Amino acid sequence: RKIDPFHYGRIEKDEVNQQAVQNYFQLIDEADIRPGTLVYMDYGAKEMRSRRHMRRAFATVGGRLIERRVLLTSRIVPHGEHSEASWSRQIPFFINTLLYEQS
Repeated sequence: RKIDPFHYGRIEKDEVNQQAVQNYFQLIDEADIRPGTLVYMDYGAKEMRSRRHMRRAFATVGGRLIERRVLLTSRIVPHGEHSEASWSRQIPFFINTLLYEQS
């Protein structure tokens, strides 16, 4: 079953953050995570300032991935915002993470 963590239906904005985190938890909990699974996640610092609950949600989802023994790299991007220009500057970070060779 595919879970879309961004599908909220008709709920209030304050509930969106809680619902999104619960959807991510369900996705993480139900995923067939294989040993050595590597995940990179980041969030822009500028964008995070404008989203009241995102710092806690980001940390909580990251913690849940670690509990599932995912090899997690996460970061708050200095001056990062919700734009393709900002995302393109993250390519070196996630490429290095995803291509890291485990010994």
